[in-house]
Amino acid sequence: MTEEGITAGYVTVDGVRTFYEECGPRDGHDVVLVHTAGAEGLEWRHVLPRLGEDGYHALTLDLPGHGKSLAHPDGHIDSMHEFAEFVWAFAAEMDLESPTVAGCSIGGDVVLDLAVHHADELTSIVCLEGALRTPTYPPGFLMMMETAGGMPSFERFYYNASVQCHGGDADPARVEEHAFLHQHAIRNVTHADLTAWNTHDVLERADDITCPVLYVFGEDDYFLPEEYVEETVDALADCEYRPMEGIGHYPMLETDEFYGDLTAFLG
Repeated sequence: MTEEGITAGYVTVDGVRTFYEECGPRDGHDVVLVHTAGAEGLEWRHVLPRLGEDGYHALTLDLPGHGKSLAHPDGHIDSMHEFAEFVWAFAAEMDLESPTVAGCSIGGDVVLDLAVHHADELTSIVCLEGALRTPTYPPGFLMMMETAGGMPSFERFYYNASVQCHGGDADPARVEEHAFLHQHAIRNVTHADLTAWNTHDVLERADDITCPVLYVFGEDDYFLPEEYVEETVDALADCEYRPMEGIGHYPMLETDEFYGDLTAFLG
């Protein structure tokens, strides 16, 4: 893998100065990659350049308040639908046509919401470690995150949580790299992300997701209970389900095996 050919820039989306990276030919099939809670598009660095090399026009973006993107002028987004519409507005600003959109964790929830509302304009979606509904955090946990006093040393907490939620077969070097990046997450931004995750529920609109779905689940992921995975797989009409043994919450980082599954689906 080479990272040559990646370019970066800014585009204004819904009043937000938004950072993005892209690579690959502009006439290639458009693929947008959405990051996880508190993180940034850099999480996809092992996938983005390979897509470009294989002829896809691949892009990552930093959601508002994440990475190099400025915060939304109306405050931190705590709604999965608002995140999804932001990604859709980004696609419009970048003149993308019938893209495939892939996302992990909150990004996985984002692409499912996106497909509920824009399935006819999408080629497909790829959902990693998300579900049609994800009410997985107890209210007390999110309340603790509201203030620095409620969760002191948040950076260290997020570092350790990132280490633990990778799978037993994950590449150790990548786990350490990812945990290092995750400790830079901003507490109140991450709180808004996880609030969006906890309130996300499009189960009753699963029939509106008419585009093809690749659904990836790392079986060592303790953030996402299997009951929500099974519920999602059963509800989606056109779903290719890919469970991954020994992999946790970040398949695109933990193993190169994911890339093969992704390109086979795109093909």
